[in-house]
Amino acid sequence: MSDDMPPAGSPPISAKADSERSSASPDPQAAFGEILAQLKTSEFRARFSLSRDLQAYARRKGLLALQEHAERFISERLAPAQPFKDGKQTPMKGHPVFLAQHACACCCRSCLEKWHHIPKGRPLSEPEKAFIIALLLAWISQKTQGSLQQEPNLEEAPVTPRRRKGAATRKPAQLSLF
Repeated sequence: MSDDMPPAGSPPISAKADSERSSASPDPQAAFGEILAQLKTSEFRARFSLSRDLQAYARRKGLLALQEHAERFISERLAPAQPFKDGKQTPMKGHPVFLAQHACACCCRSCLEKWHHIPKGRPLSEPEKAFIIALLLAWISQKTQGSLQQEPNLEEAPVTPRRRKGAATRKPAQLSLF
């Protein structure tokens, strides 16, 4: 069995999600617990976690902002029938949603097909996009120990952006009126 494959003979995990979503539990972490547990059986998927900086970013932005980011990333990079650079369109770092996409096998159409049995070659439906976004947010919530607020956390100190290696310090251009 390949490390990045669902266990043999298991039903599609998205099919399990349909029945779990209809349960009375409003907690996405509980609704997607079985899917997340199954994804952890892959060494590749299990290795993803959120750094302290990304956890702080997630807490500062809040659940609604992360949902908006996930909606935009999924709509632009995953939802088309033939995504641009499919298989390479999701960075491996830099944003909690990117890490969640890899951890939840929602990073490219091949992973969606392998793990969630969502076929390639056609645009994602609205329910499929909603399932993916909810799964990503459940993973992020799990990695932040459920400490995400709906609204942004304005009290937490902002994270200072890091400078790129080799970035030169520039002085503002001196303007002359004459």
